[in-house]
Amino acid sequence: MSSVAVELDRRGPDQRSLRRQSVIARVRQWRPPKIILCVPIEDNEALAPFVEACLRDKVELIAVVGDGCKHVEDLIDAIVVGDGSDQSRFLITTAHHARSLDEATHLAENWACQDGRDGVLLVRL
Repeated sequence: MSSVAVELDRRGPDQRSLRRQSVIARVRQWRPPKIILCVPIEDNEALAPFVEACLRDKVELIAVVGDGCKHVEDLIDAIVVGDGSDQSRFLITTAHHARSLDEATHLAENWACQDGRDGVLLVRL
């Protein structure tokens, strides 16, 4: 598996913003088609730009794992759908509350992307 952990630290707002931009830049660089997003999220403001970067980079799957994963999955779905006017905004989300990170990783690794791309990225915001 080719996974990379990206984690924001708990610094001040300006430093957090710089780290958020760094996370998005790293995700754009790797362009993985499958993401495992670990919750809880430390920086809620990072979620929307992260999801937009995933859409831009043609991510197919975001598997959310951990306490509160269903709520975060719903937030991601709302960001993706927006006002519903852009049918090209699409990705699949899954929530894994009762499963371990290993189980979510197994699901993501075995997810077959429609375009044949592969790769999994582990993200902590």
